[in-house]
Amino acid sequence: DYLTENSRKWLVEELNSCNLVELVYGQTTEAMEKLCLFDPGDFKPCFDEMNEKLKKRVMAAPTGIY
Repeated sequence: DYLTENSRKWLVEELNSCNLVELVYGQTTEAMEKLCLFDPGDFKPCFDEMNEKLKKRVMAAPTGIY
């Protein structure tokens, strides 16, 4: 797996914080179906912010803080 379980849960929480949709951890197929319903322009600001946070988290991962 690319992300630890902790990071996967964090990612779901980050996506939920956008208040576009309520995702449930572990339901990947359902989450993708929900996210695909959005116009890319509506979802992009949320995705961009979450992606920047994820990049920082991945870079910090070797320190063991996550």
